[in-house]
Amino acid sequence: MAYLKAEIAYLKKAVSKSTRGVTSKAIRCTIEELRQEYPLKWLLQLADVSRADYYKWRREVPRWVRANSKNDC
Repeated sequence: MAYLKAEIAYLKKAVSKSTRGVTSKAIRCTIEELRQEYPLKWLLQLADVSRADYYKWRREVPRWVRANSKNDC
């Protein structure tokens, strides 16, 4: 049941963030917003993103940029 709630929340946020379908930026922003509520493993599975790709993105973007860009998502 919790996984289904995570799936619904993910889809709502990912689609609402993009005007031209679901973009990679929308996926990253959605995962960042929902990772406090749902297990990261579930979110990555729903987004069809590998853990390696996710952590590669997190390494490339400094923490202060991610913190300041929450309004940009």
